[in-house]
Amino acid sequence: MKMILKNEIRQSARALKKSNEGLSLVELVVTSLIMGMVSLIIVLFVSASRNSYTIVNNEVTMQTEADMAVTYISNYAEQAMDYRFVSDYKHGSEDCGALAIKSPEFDSASNTYVDYVNIILFEKDTGILRFCKFRDDSADLKWYESAAGHVLTNLNIDGTLSDSNIYGNKRKMLAQYISGFNIIDNDDFRENELIRLCLDLKYGGSVYSTNKNIYSRNMRYDS
Repeated sequence: MKMILKNEIRQSARALKKSNEGLSLVELVVTSLIMGMVSLIIVLFVSASRNSYTIVNNEVTMQTEADMAVTYISNYAEQAMDYRFVSDYKHGSEDCGALAIKSPEFDSASNTYVDYVNIILFEKDTGILRFCKFRDDSADLKWYESAAGHVLTNLNIDGTLSDSNIYGNKRKMLAQYISGFNIIDNDDFRENELIRLCLDLKYGGSVYSTNKNIYSRNMRYDS
């Protein structure tokens, strides 16, 4: 009986000694690999979630900018009697595109309609769309038709404008992050009283495009 008890005590002592030895090298390596894999999975999951959020946020930002610009331009284009578009326009030292929309507005003072020209200016260097408004008889704005098509000239926004020639904020911002601004101007669209507006945007590595046909109630078309 005493012999059996001694053997059990010895076995318990050996087991206790072994348990106090800690992890072996193999066990330590396996544990490190498992912890590394778990950490990598967590990092990849968080990174993917962050990238997805960034992409969605960029798209929402661009869509919001585009919607505001299209809505604002449409409000004037729907009343347009005529329009001019210049894709390459030099405004001072800036490379721009310019859309001029002629539309009537009621003047309560004279109790009659007066023609105004609403300018959408695309600053290519900054990617910003801006807006300003002239009376049609302003000396600071001229447009005409030539053999080359519709021509917009003498567009003076910043320099010598008087209060009688320009209305509101002459540098009002409509939208930003614009990478492309174009109006498709041809006889088919004009005959059907349509203005085709095309916008491209770029923000944070993401891109977004939108096109809209705007019906104009007052369009003048000469075949």
